[in-house]
Amino acid sequence: MKRILCVLLVLVVALSVCVFGANAAEAYEYTDKYGITYYYAFYEENGSTKALIGYCKYDKAAPFTLTFPSKLGGYPVGAIADECFRGHKMLEGVKFPDSLEYIGEEAFYGAPLKSVTIPKNVSYIGLNAFGNVESYNVASQNKYYKSMDGLLCSKDGKYLINYPLGRKDTSYTVPEGIEYIVEDAFTEAKNLKKLTLPESLIGVGEGAVNYTTLDTLYIGKNVEYIGENAFSGNGYLKNVTIHPEAMPYIDRTAFGYPSIKYDGDVGYIGHIVICIANNNAGELKNVTIKEGMKVICPYAFESCYELTLSLPASATHIPMEAFEGKNIREIKVSGDNPYYASVDGALYTNDKKTLLVFPAKEADSYKLADTTEAIYSGAFKRDVKIHNLVIPESVEVLYDGAFSGVDATIIKFEGIPEYVGEKIFTDCYAVKDVVLPDGCAVFGIEDFRGTGFIDAKNGNYLTSGSVMLGYKKSSLTYVNVFNTFTAVGRKAFYGERDLVQVTISDNVVAIGDFAFANCPKLKEVYIPATVDEIGRGAFGFNVTFDEETGAITSFENVEGFVIKGYTNSMAESYADANGFEFISVGYMEPESTLLGDIDCDGKLTVRDATALQKYVAGMVGLNTQDKINADFNEDGKINVRDATAIQKRIAKIS
Repeated sequence: MKRILCVLLVLVVALSVCVFGANAAEAYEYTDKYGITYYYAFYEENGSTKALIGYCKYDKAAPFTLTFPSKLGGYPVGAIADECFRGHKMLEGVKFPDSLEYIGEEAFYGAPLKSVTIPKNVSYIGLNAFGNVESYNVASQNKYYKSMDGLLCSKDGKYLINYPLGRKDTSYTVPEGIEYIVEDAFTEAKNLKKLTLPESLIGVGEGAVNYTTLDTLYIGKNVEYIGENAFSGNGYLKNVTIHPEAMPYIDRTAFGYPSIKYDGDVGYIGHIVICIANNNAGELKNVTIKEGMKVICPYAFESCYELTLSLPASATHIPMEAFEGKNIREIKVSGDNPYYASVDGALYTNDKKTLLVFPAKEADSYKLADTTEAIYSGAFKRDVKIHNLVIPESVEVLYDGAFSGVDATIIKFEGIPEYVGEKIFTDCYAVKDVVLPDGCAVFGIEDFRGTGFIDAKNGNYLTSGSVMLGYKKSSLTYVNVFNTFTAVGRKAFYGERDLVQVTISDNVVAIGDFAFANCPKLKEVYIPATVDEIGRGAFGFNVTFDEETGAITSFENVEGFVIKGYTNSMAESYADANGFEFISVGYMEPESTLLGDIDCDGKLTVRDATALQKYVAGMVGLNTQDKINADFNEDGKINVRDATAIQKRIAKIS
C-alpha cells in the first residue's frame, strides 16, 4: 500500500525528456504575436515527435492569461517541463491545448492561478504542479483525472491527488468515496485549520498533509495505513481524533509535536501507541502500556535498551516492527489478551503455537517451547546470543527469514518442518553448524548464503549429517549421492548447467523441491525404491523465479525426460504426476492393497478421499498399485465418484 500511496498514478506517457534540455540534441525558440517567447525541444513518444516547452519569457506589466500554442516547430505540444513557469507572478490563468499529455513538477508553482482546466489527454501531473491554484477543472473526456469539489482526483474518484492550495476554506471535509490521499496532496495548504477525513479513507501517503496551519484533525474508522511524515510537519496540530475502531498501521514519523500526548514515557494518540519519549528511552528498564491501548506503531520501542515490556489485554494490533529495539529483554502479556501470549518472555500468538518475537537473550543452550508449531518472519531479529539453539520436533512451519539475524553458533532441529520459506537464515553470520534429522530435504544450500555455516564446512559439498544440501562451486558434470546420505536438500543442485548424470544410493529417502531443476543436460535419472518423498520440480524441469518475491514465473518440463525406478514406487508416482516417461526396472511389493487406501497407511480415511480428489484434479500422481486402490467402485475408471464412495463408506452411509 505504501508504494501505491507514494506514486500519484502510473506514468502512461513515457517521455524521453522530462526536464528542459535533458537528452535533447538541440533547443529552439518561438515568439508569438503577443511577444511571448517559448523555448522548446523535441522528444519521441510511441513513434511520434512532440514538443516539450522548457521555458517561457515575456514582458507583461499586468496579470494575464496565457493561451498555449497547440504546435511548436510543426509538432504538437505534448509536455511542459518541471518548474517551467515557477514563480511567474503575472500569470493568473492558463489555457492548455488538447495535445498536452504531461505537466512537470512545480511547473506553475508560485503563479497566482485562480483555477485551471486539465485537458483531455493529460495523463501525468507532477507534484505541486500548480501551487496556489484555488480549484481544478478536468475535461470530461480525460481518462486519468477528474475534479471532485474542486479537488484533483483520479478518474475513479478513489485517489485525492491535490487539494488546491489557494482555497480559502479554513475547515474542510474530504468527500466520501476518497480511499487514498497521496503524497503531498495537502502540503502547504496555509488556510486550513480543521480537516475531516472520510470514513471511506483507507490510506494516507508520505507527507500528505504537511506545513499547514492545521490544528484539528479527524480520521475515520476504516483507515489502514498512515505513511511516513504524513502529518508531522504541522506545528499547530494538537487536536487529533482517530475513530476508536480504526486499527491502522502508522509510521512512527507520521505525527509530531504537539499531536502526540504522553502518559509517563509512552506517547500516544487516542488508542494508538506512537512512541517512547526519546529523552530517556535508552535508560528505561520497564514500560507498561496502559489498558485501552489497542494499536502499537512500528518501531515504537526502537530506541529502548534492556527493556521489559508489559502489554495489556486491549493491545490487539501490533506489527512485528514495533519490536525492532535490539535489547527488548522480556515481553509480558496480560492473560486476558485474545490475540497474544507470553512464553518465557517471548511473544506468541494466543494459542502459544506461533513464535512472533524472541527477545534479546544470552544463553549457552536454549530450547524453544514444545508448544511452538511455527516461527514467524524475523522472530529472532534482536540481540539473541545463544550458543546452541534447539528447535523442537513440534515446529512444522518456518516463515521467510525466520532466523534472520540470530547470533547462534549451532541450530539443531529435532524434527523436519513441513513448510520452509525463503531466506530462512539471512544474515546469520555466527552460525557454524545446522544439525538436521536424517531424511530432511526441506533445506538447501540457498538457505545458507551469507552465513558462517558454508565457510565452516570443508570441501565443495555443503552437508549436515546425512543431508546433502548442495555444492559450493558450479560446473558439476556428475553427482554421486552415496550411501552416507539419506536426503538431498531443496535446490541443492539447482542450475547446474553442465550436470549430465546423477547416481542416488539406496539409503536416500527424500529429495527436496527443485533439487535438480534447471539442469538442461540431465535427461534421465534412476530413483531407488527407498525414496518415498520427491519435492516439486525435483527433476526434469526448467524453472525461473522472481528475484524479489521468490514466486515462480515459469515452470516447464524438460522435453524427453525419463525416470527409471520400480513399479509401485514414489518414482512411478512422480513420473505419472508430471507426464514423464517411466521405465520400470523391477517390481516393488505394494505397501497396501486395501481398496481405497490411496496413502497406503492400511486404513480407509478422509485423507484417502482427499488424495484421490487431488489426483483427479491433476495435482498429484499415482503408481500402479495406487491406481488399483483408487478405483474404489471398481468400474474401471478413477474419478470423483470413487472419492465420494470412499467418503460414504467412512461415514457408514453405504
